Order: sequence, then structure tokens, then C-alpha cells
Amino acid sequence: MAAPKTSALPSFWGLMLLRYALRRMILAVPLLLGISVLTFALLHLTPGNPVQQQMAMNPHFSAASAEALRRLYGMDQPLPLQYWHWLARLARLDFGLSLRDQQPVLGKILAALPATLFLNIASLAIALGIAIPFGVHSATHPKSRFTRFFTGFTFFSFSFPGFWLALLLQLCLAAWLGILPISGILSAGMDSAPWWQKLPDFLWHAAGPLIVSVFGSWAVMSRYVRNSMFEALGQDYIRTARAKGLGERAVFWRHALPNALLPVVTLLGLSLPGLIGGSVIIETIFAWPGMGLLAWEASTGYDYPVILGVSFLGACLTILGNLAADLGLAMLDPRIKVQ
Repeated sequence: MAAPKTSALPSFWGLMLLRYALRRMILAVPLLLGISVLTFALLHLTPGNPVQQQMAMNPHFSAASAEALRRLYGMDQPLPLQYWHWLARLARLDFGLSLRDQQPVLGKILAALPATLFLNIASLAIALGIAIPFGVHSATHPKSRFTRFFTGFTFFSFSFPGFWLALLLQLCLAAWLGILPISGILSAGMDSAPWWQKLPDFLWHAAGPLIVSVFGSWAVMSRYVRNSMFEALGQDYIRTARAKGLGERAVFWRHALPNALLPVVTLLGLSLPGLIGGSVIIETIFAWPGMGLLAWEASTGYDYPVILGVSFLGACLTILGNLAADLGLAMLDPRIKVQ
């Protein structure tokens, strides 16, 4: 008996995805170069520089000391030459030294990255866990009291500024009631404690930033799920599934919801750049030692190497987020596979 024939479509589809991803990564190289040129130029065109800041902070700072500091920082060279030196170091994954403490910029970024990753990944997971059932219920029961309350509360969440909520949490739950800590990632004296004592203290400190992050993001995701679910329930394949005798639970969760989550996949892919930009305010208010706080301290201190390193990492995350969103949609949506 002849062996059954196997379709070569899955392997062909995987090869096409791989070729598409490689092509996008190759095209990302000139895009990153253009972003780096613009970032470097705008950074040096802004008023002020590290030398002027130190001269303003020290009245005894002489002109000779300022000139020596410019030579030390390489600021006495033309901007194109400064950019070329920075790009040559970047090709070796050398982001330079911080002007504040002379520490390697890459080491500072790697030290701050885990705190930001935890904050953003945990907030996304919690927001999705809240947004998906809320959005599905409001789409399947559009006239219920819960849906009316849910709609009003999502608009309230949209309009409530995150920095204001952070300050209210610090004032009410931290300063007045003492339920949460005001700032930081660990209590004093916990650095040398074993991990089973650090973990509860770490989660206690992370509660405030997580509440603020989830409060703003769950409303956006729930509206996406609700609107996508409304659209999915009106499609022909849903009517066909009901005509075949499938129950409403199977229609909702097996057929409508996977298609309704396609915009959420795009939103998750595009949220990668928010690992830096979206965390600046929250991490600064709560003194959370992540990428946002690092970027804020570098911008206020004219720490050019750190600003350039964080900006370049943000550009890389933006490109990777767009690619991840496109690949995720291609893997989940059969219509994109056919195209």
C-alpha cells in the first residue's frame, strides 16, 4: 500500500515566513541608521550640554577646565565625526561610558531592563486577563446593566491621567494608610536577604506601579476586544456555525474570539516600544529602577551616551514589535496566509 501523501504547505508557509522576516530585518538596517542620525542630530541641537551643566553647577569652573572636559567627551570634534565614532563603537555593541559615573552604558541598560520587563509583562498579562472576559461579555450582552457600567468605567479609565493616579496612590495608600510603599523596588536592608524574603517585598513594592499600568491599559484592550467581537459575531462563518447546531458557548469561544483577538495581537506587538517610553512617568514617580527612570535621569543630566543607547534600543524594539505583530497576524489569520 502506498504511503499517504503529506502536504508541503506547512513547510512552504514556514519558509515564506522566514524569508519575509529576513527581508524585513535587512530593510531595518537603513531605517535604524536614519533613526540614529536624526536622534544624534536632535540631541546635539537641543539647548545645553554636559559641560554647560557642570559650569552652571560649579561657579569655580574655569574656561580651561571646560575646554579640557569638551576634549574628554569628544565634543570638540565636528558632529559628523562624533557620530562616526559613536556608530563605530555601536557596531561592536559598545554604547560608550556614561558621563555621570563613567560606567558602561550597556551595563546600565542591562541592569535596568529586568525591572522594566517585569513591570510591563506583568501589567500586560493582568490587563489581558481582565480585558478579554469583560470585552466578550459586553459584546455578547450589549444591553445589560453590566455593559452600561462597563462602558462608562472604560471611558473613565481612558480620561484618568496615569501620573495623577500614581500620586493619589502614593498619597492615600502609602502616606495616609501605609498599605503600600511610597517608592523603590525593595525595602531598606533587603538587598542581602534570601530570595524567599525578597520576593514578597518585591511584589509589595510592585503593586503600586502595576495598578497604575493596568488601570490605563485594560480599558484600551477591552474596547478592542469588544469592538472586534461585535464585528466577528456578524460574520457569515458565525451564522454557518450556528446553522450547524453548535452551542453559543462554542460559537463564542472557539470561532468568534480567536478572530476578535487579532487586533489585540497587533496591539501587543506594538506595545514593545512602550517598555521604555510608556514607563518613564510611572517609574519616575515610584522610583522604580527601570529603563524609564534611567532615560529620565539621563535626559535631565545631559548624559548623551545613555540617551543615545536608550533611544537606539527603543528604535530596535519598535521595529521588532511591528515585525512580531505582522508575523502574529499572518500565523493566526488564514486570509493573510492566502495572500
